[in-house]
Parts: sequence; C-alpha cells; structure tokens
Amino acid sequence: MMSSKGRLCPEPLTFHSRQPSGRRIQCFIACPGEIQLERGLRRARSSTTQTMQSRFSSKVSRLLHRTATTQRPSYPRGAISRLTNPLASTTRPLVSAPQQLHTSIATISSSTARGTMASQKEDPSGSLENHLTPTLFQNLNDFWFEHFEHEDDYIMPKPIHSKRWFMGGQELDNICVQRYAPALEAIRNSGITTGDEILSIAQPRGPLDWLGLVILLDQIPRNCYRGPRSEVVFNFFDPLAQQIALKAIAQGIPDQSPEIRWHFAYRNWFYMPLMHSESMSDHEKAVEEFGLFQKDVLYLAESQGSATENKLEKRAREVVQKDVEAAKQVGDRYMSFEKSHQAIIKQFGRYPHRNKVLGREATAAETEYLENGGETFS
Repeated sequence: MMSSKGRLCPEPLTFHSRQPSGRRIQCFIACPGEIQLERGLRRARSSTTQTMQSRFSSKVSRLLHRTATTQRPSYPRGAISRLTNPLASTTRPLVSAPQQLHTSIATISSSTARGTMASQKEDPSGSLENHLTPTLFQNLNDFWFEHFEHEDDYIMPKPIHSKRWFMGGQELDNICVQRYAPALEAIRNSGITTGDEILSIAQPRGPLDWLGLVILLDQIPRNCYRGPRSEVVFNFFDPLAQQIALKAIAQGIPDQSPEIRWHFAYRNWFYMPLMHSESMSDHEKAVEEFGLFQKDVLYLAESQGSATENKLEKRAREVVQKDVEAAKQVGDRYMSFEKSHQAIIKQFGRYPHRNKVLGREATAAETEYLENGGETFS
C-alpha cells in the first residue's frame, strides 16, 4: 500500500466485531504511517491556527490599549449648577408665577446635567475660538426668544414672556447647562480677564452677534451657577458682560442699529449687565439708556413716520400705535426694575444678598434689610 508521500506503507490494521444480530464484520483502520502523517498534519494546522489567533489577539490587545489610554476630547470640568435645588431657590423673581417652558424644548434630568459638567476637562489653549462662534450666538438668540408666538412680540414683549427667563426654574437651568456651560467653562479656563479680549476672539459680525454675546455672559451664567457657585457669576462673568455692554452702547448698537433699536425685546438685554453692577456709575448709565428706550417708545406712539423711514421702524410704529398704553408700560416696567436695583446700591453701595457667597461680612443695616424681606436679585 502506498502512503500519501508515495512510499510503501504497512498494511492497514484490522479487527473483527460482532453486531447485535451476531453478524461478524471486519473493520479497517488506516495504516500506522498514515495515522502518524494525519496527526502531523493536524498538529501543523492547529499550530498555524494558534499562531494566527495569537497574532490577531495581539493586534486587538494593542488596539484596545491605545483606545483606553488615548485621552478623549471633552469639555472643561468645573462646578456648574446646583440642579438639586427646589424650584423656589432656582428662580429669579421678576413676576409672580412660573411658566411652563416651550414644548419644543427637550427636558434633561438634573443628573444628566451634573454628569455633563462633571466629565468636562479643561480646554486646550486656543479652543475658545471654537466656542464663541456666530453659530453659537444665533442658536442662543433663537433659544432665548423661542417662546415668542408672533414677530410683533420682538417689538413689544409682554409681561408673560419674562416668566420663562426669570421663573424658568430648574428645567431652564438644565438646558442652559447642557447647551452653553461648555462655552462658559472655556472662557473661564482661557485666562481671559477683559471684555476686549473676549471681543477679539468672538469678533461679532453684527448687532445680533453682540446680543448673543451679552446674553451668554450676563444671563446664562445665572442659570448655570447657582447657590455657593454663583461667586463666579458676580466676580468673573458680570465684569466681562458689563464691559462688553458698555462697549456696545458706545458704538450705538442698542439705540442706533435698527434691528436692535426697534425690537425692544432685544434692546433690553444690553442694559441688564449694568443693572447687575454694584457700581453707581453703571446704574446711572442704565437709567440714561432706559430713558432713551422710553423716548423711542413715545416717539413711535406719537409720530407719523415718513416714506423713507426704515422698514423696521415703520413696523414698530404700527405695533406700538395698536396699543400705546401697553407699549409705554414696556419701557416703564424696565425703568422701574432698574431703579429698584439702583436704590439698593444707593443705600448700601452693594447688593447685600451677595455678601454670603462672596465672603463679605454683612453690616447690621444689611442684615436687618434682608431679614425684613429685602430684595435678593440674582
């Protein structure tokens, strides 16, 4: 018998076996040489398979190791929002009752918001340009005013519109943390200390970019940093917002650019940083600007316009003249709110309710004021 190698192989092994029926059969087994050859081939195949598996496993291990050890890009970390506070402690009262957020806003849990910020890492140098973009400002403006139901609301906002901004509670806080805290943390970690530095990076293209930047620095921190963490609002973001607001006012953006001047819902936000200031000169400027605000409302209410006037001015006049008294109340309401802030600064030289978080010792007069129900604006 020939083997698979072409050599003689001994005869195959045989044995006899009986079936249950008693029939005797002969069984054959391959010759010993063939058995050895088959075993050798099996060992070779097994060895090759093991080698390939070993190499594959090695590659997978190296890949997993690189994945595990490579730092993933993430946002800067920082203490952000006290989302566990009850609703009453997370609102800034301007009007008396809370309003349900617009139904298109996705609600996120407070644990999700905390997890988002807990996982953020410090931004690498130069990444701030990736945050302060025209897209961010446009998205923020869209979000901030998305509860408006009609275009005329931008000209003459109603008192109910303020409820979402100032009484949005934890739901609004969560959204602000999720969407805009990364940009705020990037600013904090950038080493920036002045409004001019912010402007050199943000480079607002027009009045609406300026609006988004002011809201980002003045309003959004108040939704993202609550309770003990609000120190960063007063000491870091407020000065930046105030510098940029004053720069915008100096350039005539709120009271000369038509898209801001005749949209009073926009214009108001340029003066809010001055309202938050503890500087009397800033409040004097705020009173001056809100005075111009009121004058423009009266101008629209009493003038007839001309054929060459700006179309935004023409539309604003039409809206105001539909309900002159309601339009006047818009300006009066903002001025009243500013003067209530200014009165506190005149009396104490600062906002007493900020003393604790800023580590300031309260005077006896301040303590008495707060104990008797004094204002606690954010």
